[in-house]
Amino acid sequence: MGWTLGIDVGGTKIAAALVNSETGALEGRRQVPTDPVGGAEAILARIKDLACAIREGSENALRREGSESEMDVGIGVAELVDLDGRISSGHTLPWNGWDLRDRLSSLGTVCVDSDIRTAARGEAIFGAGRGWRDWVYVSIGTGIGACLVRDGVPYAGARGNAMVVASAPLTGTCEVCGATSHPVTEELSSGPALASRFRELGGRANRAEDVFEAAASGNTAAHDLLVNAGATAGVTIGFMINTLDPEGVVIGGGLGLAEGPYRDALVSSTRRHVWADASRELEIRSAALGVDAGIVGAGLLPRQA
Repeated sequence: MGWTLGIDVGGTKIAAALVNSETGALEGRRQVPTDPVGGAEAILARIKDLACAIREGSENALRREGSESEMDVGIGVAELVDLDGRISSGHTLPWNGWDLRDRLSSLGTVCVDSDIRTAARGEAIFGAGRGWRDWVYVSIGTGIGACLVRDGVPYAGARGNAMVVASAPLTGTCEVCGATSHPVTEELSSGPALASRFRELGGRANRAEDVFEAAASGNTAAHDLLVNAGATAGVTIGFMINTLDPEGVVIGGGLGLAEGPYRDALVSSTRRHVWADASRELEIRSAALGVDAGIVGAGLLPRQA
């Protein structure tokens, strides 16, 4: 039994903890804001500071396991990551082309993967995906990501870019007016999209949580926005089910786990957009590890590399 350091780097926050690779238990969990506006090097500095703080605060656990001051580190990043562990996009974090293994080598031996695959790995080994052979993990939060899991292994594709479904535009032309639209699920149904769209409707929102609070207080516009956004996400999930025919779906991420009109509309829309009768009532589970799935899965990376 041993501990690794799991780090989940998202667009909003960096969360990390020591991860017991045999049980999935966490020790010393902490998180800090990502603040990508501060620049690429500043994010790296926050990761290093966070890692040092966790180790210093968890000395007893490390001593029990006989771990050295340096240990294996797994990092999940909210970007595309190629099969060699290099970051290959810069949509959320300013690290396109970077090899974090070199830049964070002072922390120990580092393994890197996309955050959606690390979270899916955590759910496959210790969470809601256990017992399924072929299933899909969907995370909805600052961004929206999806991953096919087969026999406990997240599928990366030929280049590490598999299942970029919520970020890709779907072009269509209206037969009535001739207008062409390029809807992108992530720009309609993610957390930042909810806040932005609510402000356009005259509401006050800095975060998706503000929209949920407004809806709970009786704001009809906020409620309708959540329903429409959840229904849009359901269209994308239904498309994945039609394409991949999974045994089931696990939904995680802060927004995906939130109870209420968004989640209700998402599930209803997903089932409406499944074509095959035999697939329509497949099981849709909530991530058992909650928002810590990415930390757990990142901590498992070094053991499965």
